[in-house]
Amino acid sequence: MSSEQEKGTAAKSRGTLRRLMVALLGLATLAAGVNVAWRQFQPALEPLPSAATEPLDPRVRELVESAAAIVAIDSRSAAAWGDLGAVYFAHNFEPQAQGCFRNAERLAPGDYRWPYLLGVSLIHTDCDQMIAAYRRAAERCGKR
Repeated sequence: MSSEQEKGTAAKSRGTLRRLMVALLGLATLAAGVNVAWRQFQPALEPLPSAATEPLDPRVRELVESAAAIVAIDSRSAAAWGDLGAVYFAHNFEPQAQGCFRNAERLAPGDYRWPYLLGVSLIHTDCDQMIAAYRRAAERCGKR
């Protein structure tokens, strides 16, 4: 191979490498932008509630801790939030259950279960919010 051919091959390789680097940089920038946009459009959630479970039966405490751990692992799962809310509600932790049901509703706005269960949990504390929650649930059922 002549010196001229080697220079031409080296120049082509540098050009190909440069185009590849620009393309990779562009893809990385696009991925970062999509990630930022995705996070901005996610609904704001209430923090993971806690309750004084020490006086409870150890099996109940384990159930609460297990459901809370699932939410901690997958905080964007409406089902996980709803399950935790149901566990809290079944053991008379209404405020904690309500926060969980609100988060589940934010994450799955088309699902009637979460506003319905929120309404059930509000029956003794806030009738206006209870009625509003039942109406949202009924609207979603009507769309089925």
